[in-house]
Amino acid sequence: MPSHEHTPYPSSNTCKICGLSVDQATDTTLQWYWRMTNGTPLDGDPFGYVLALRELAAAQEIPIPNDYDRWTFRAVLTVLRELPPKTRYSKAAVALKKERLLPTQKEYAYRDLLETLALIGILDTAEHPGMITEFTSYMQRDARPNMRVEVQAPLAWWDSSVGINENNLNKIFHDFDLSNISLADKPDESPAVKDTILGALEKKRSVRGKVPKASPDAGTGEVQSGDVYAVRVREGVWVTVYCHEVRDKRVIVEYLDGVFPEMPGKADLHGTFRPRANGRWKCSAIAIDSTSWVRRVAREFPLPTSPLQEPDRTPFHNAKELKHMASWCFPDM
Repeated sequence: MPSHEHTPYPSSNTCKICGLSVDQATDTTLQWYWRMTNGTPLDGDPFGYVLALRELAAAQEIPIPNDYDRWTFRAVLTVLRELPPKTRYSKAAVALKKERLLPTQKEYAYRDLLETLALIGILDTAEHPGMITEFTSYMQRDARPNMRVEVQAPLAWWDSSVGINENNLNKIFHDFDLSNISLADKPDESPAVKDTILGALEKKRSVRGKVPKASPDAGTGEVQSGDVYAVRVREGVWVTVYCHEVRDKRVIVEYLDGVFPEMPGKADLHGTFRPRANGRWKCSAIAIDSTSWVRRVAREFPLPTSPLQEPDRTPFHNAKELKHMASWCFPDM
């Protein structure tokens, strides 16, 4: 990354060169948790990069991949090379998840893996090169072909017909065997998931407390305009979303201000929206009434007002992703 002056977007304090948001607090424990469970820091997150590099420097040694790690990497490449033509990143992540190549079934981890491979230049395009070819600014990486694409460039512009950039792959991993393998010959995991940090975190998640009782203000029936739902991000951390309108079984939602240690009631809610660093953000969510740890807590809640402009796009998501996307609007959570 070149040395540069802070060059913010016109509507925010986010730098167009590096993606840094000034005056932003960073939860180092949460950053560590994401590194353990999701993958590498992405999408203009200099704090995340520095924390990861600082941890590596403190260890005073670079991790050495074992035979199982190398098999896994070759398996990932094999799946990507054998995808049907024109397969986009979301279907590619599903294909990797189906093969159980990572020690988790969280689709976000597989998508983060694809973003990492794209960012370094293995899944890039000629018009949107990876970092091994040249540095690209956060503004360039923030470009998307349409409003439904949430991943950053280069992955936002890649599909399986473009394929793997074999030149960059060999340049970065020249000491690896990069040929295809038979996925049926999967070796035993080494180490076993139960003996890893990720395994310990997953076990802790599985024994957490019961889902709280329904809110007395939740009412009955399907989602409708004016409803407010509470979303548990993790143990002891809840946020809320306001439902603007329902369209074809999808509901347009937007985060409200407020982070809560327990599922809030109607009296606890904040009557203001919580924007991202570069302005307001909405999404069209499906299955909000059938998603675990997403519970309605109010009906007929007054529509908050905002001095900020309406967002220019409304991406589509499953309601289960609301807990992950909360960090976009609550970076210091």
